[in-house]
Amino acid sequence: MMTEDNPVWNGSATELVALLQEDIQPNILTRRLNVKAGDLLNEYSIEYAVKRTRNGSFISLARKTV
Repeated sequence: MMTEDNPVWNGSATELVALLQEDIQPNILTRRLNVKAGDLLNEYSIEYAVKRTRNGSFISLARKTV
């Protein structure tokens, strides 16, 4: 989880759904994050990135420091 001391979170969409405790499919969450990436950065200063590997996709959320 992202905190003041730990401004970065990395993991899979499945892990993020479990962390958020939301009733949403991981692929739908990823699709929504892709669409809202600009809003996350502009409104909350959170950078969103997805890295695709042979083993699956991994999401990175990082709070940008000013």
